[in-house]
Amino acid sequence: MSETTFDRVRTVVAACFQMPESAVSLETSPLTVVAWDSMGHMTLVLALEQEFGNYIEPEDMERLLSVQDIVALLER
Repeated sequence: MSETTFDRVRTVVAACFQMPESAVSLETSPLTVVAWDSMGHMTLVLALEQEFGNYIEPEDMERLLSVQDIVALLER
């Protein structure tokens, strides 16, 4: 069984914010994760770029307001 984009994003988010993968859902956002502040956001973006081998444009970075937004961006 291949890993889905969500599974890979969940792993990255959990590692960046030191939380269990089971606590990461599509609704996970800066409103639900205390460590997801501006520095945390940049760390997450860099980790996502490394995991997926994609460059995330600055204008896209500011639109990543939840795990669901991240998955949608990476799948397009």
